[in-house]
Amino acid sequence: MQRRKTPLLIGLLCSALLACPGGSQPRPAAQSDSDTFATAVGWQVGAGAHGIAVSGQFATVPGGQEEGLIPMLPNATQGWLSGCAGQLVDRAASIDIWLTVQPNGQVKDARAVNDSTPFSRCLVDAIGRQTLVGLRVPKETRIALRLALSKTA
Repeated sequence: MQRRKTPLLIGLLCSALLACPGGSQPRPAAQSDSDTFATAVGWQVGAGAHGIAVSGQFATVPGGQEEGLIPMLPNATQGWLSGCAGQLVDRAASIDIWLTVQPNGQVKDARAVNDSTPFSRCLVDAIGRQTLVGLRVPKETRIALRLALSKTA
């Protein structure tokens, strides 16, 4: 009886691993997990001309490259929001975005995590067209960006 259960258990584990989304694709460590944001840098920006106040956090994977993004990412976020503010239908929203930045600051890839609204798609499109001028990273870097947004009007 014990011999029959072992192959069955191994078969179930293999099936479970193959059925997991992205199971065969490498993923960045702690993608969208709270671990990523445990050492994140945060900022707050009052509502600008677009009427949206922002609380944000970001972390890099690999870590340790946040300092170069401190003034740049909050300013860039204001630009992204100005083009997408009309798409934000709720008074408050929270969104996690992963982006990949090349060594010259050009955004190679951006995607919203577990969010597919017109606003998140607009924001991801705006980010994807961005080059963070003046940013220099030693190699391709992933950035986890968490935004909490609230409309003031």
